[in-house]
Order: sequence, then C-alpha cells, then structure tokens
Amino acid sequence: MMRSWLLAMCLLALLTTPTVANNPLDLLGNRDKFFRPQGGAQVPTDLTFRDHNDRLVRLSDYSGKPIILVLAYYRCPMLCPMVFHDLVKALRGVPLDPGTDYTVVVVSFDPNEDRLLQPDTNKLVSAVTRDRYIEEFGRPGTEHGWHFLTGKRDQIEQLQKAVGFFAIWDEQQKQYAHARGLTILSPDWKVSRYFIEGDYSGKSIRQALIDASEGKVSKLSFTDRVVLMCFKYDPSTGKYSLQVLRLIQFGGIVTIVCIVLFWLINWIRGRRVATVRTNLEPTLPAGV
Repeated sequence: MMRSWLLAMCLLALLTTPTVANNPLDLLGNRDKFFRPQGGAQVPTDLTFRDHNDRLVRLSDYSGKPIILVLAYYRCPMLCPMVFHDLVKALRGVPLDPGTDYTVVVVSFDPNEDRLLQPDTNKLVSAVTRDRYIEEFGRPGTEHGWHFLTGKRDQIEQLQKAVGFFAIWDEQQKQYAHARGLTILSPDWKVSRYFIEGDYSGKSIRQALIDASEGKVSKLSFTDRVVLMCFKYDPSTGKYSLQVLRLIQFGGIVTIVCIVLFWLINWIRGRRVATVRTNLEPTLPAGV
C-alpha cells in the first residue's frame, strides 16, 4: 500500500512541475488576447470582403438564414484544416442543407490572402479551399451555401472585434496564433453561440442553428471556456506549447487524484472488514 502511495505522489509532483513553453507567446496567460466571447453582439453587416469568385460582397449579402462563421486562414499549416474537417463531419449529420436552411461563411483573417492566387492552380486560395471542403462534404446542390472570403485588414479587424476571435502573427514561427472554433449567428448577424471545442456533433450544430434562427443567445459551457489554440504543436522541434502541456498536466493530476481516492476507499473498506471480522471471532477460553 505504501508503495502505491509513494508512486502516486511522485507522479503528481512530476505532472505539476512547471514547464517552459516552446511557443514564445504565453498562450495560457494571454488567452483573452485570442478569444473574448461577445454573446448577443451585433456584427456590422456593411463590412466588405472578396468572395471565392473575386466579387466584392458585404456581410449583409448573407443575411436571412442562420450563419456558421469560421475565422481561419487558408494557408494555415496547423489546426485550421482540422476545424474545417470537424465542421464538414458534423454538418453531414445535420438534416439541413447549406444555402437552403443556413449559410456557411469562412473569412480569412490574413490580409495577405486577399485575392491571393494558388501558385499551382492559378486560382484564388479561397476558391481552392472552398472546392476542397465542398467535395469532402459531398452533398450536391448545396454549393451555393458555402462562402469563402478574404479582405482588407481594417474590415477583418472589425469583424474579429465583433465576434471576439483574434489572431497574432508570430514572426519566429511564421504563422498565426489564434483560437480555433465556430461562431453561430442569427439571420441578422447577432452572435448566438460559440463552439470552441475541437469536435462538433451534428446534433449540437443543428440545435444551435435552430436557436440562432429564433434569436436565442447561449451561454458558454465549462468546456467551451477551455480554448484550444491553433499553436499547439511545433513540428520543427517536436514540442508542445504551454497551453497543451498545462492541459496534459491537468488531465494527469485528475487521473492521479482518482487513483489515490480509489486506493484510499479500498484501504478504508479493508480496515472496516478486518475490524468486523475481529469482533465476530469467538473468544477462546483461557488455557485452550
């Protein structure tokens, strides 16, 4: 028993030892720089962007249906593609169609991608990304419900401020650090709900779209508040950023606490059983 206790304590000490972040940005300490929820906020619909067909559009052009808004960037080497994959996977399980029942709007927060061409195809990077995920979605006739936009810095920043998602360029890593997630908006572009976790179920997306169509504003759950950063892993060094290490440590601590509690409960139960057995044993006569 004592060995198990000592092992648990050693593991707990190891998991709680401070770790130096590989990322120069302290993502955990500066979480509010990347995500500040704005439930119920009105997004300015006169903001202008360029769509995947290089047409000048306004956000108001996509009013009239609940909106799934994704802020990402098309050349993201890290987790942005996972956001798109998670979204496509979830939407396959939604008995509603993009373009008919809701609208998907993706906006790049990288102003350098505005009207940027993909070198190998000579097509806009927004169009190339859109084609990839529409094909992955695999529901013909819904293409008109997907819109991939680029824009100027001032328009992007106004949109980021309105929905509470921000990005910071890190010169050392040559990529953006930003929170990953979705914003669900009402047909008139009011923030209704956020999905911050990395996996989105069709059931939850469907309910969020229904709530948004009715103008409801949902509060962030505990899990929604655990922001997953799109700066988690550096393939050049094979190390994780501070936030992920802290999350791993937290999970380890919970595991160790559960092990200790399990051991303690069984130890107490064993003592009680031993006491009962002792009390039930007959007292032998002296000299026997």
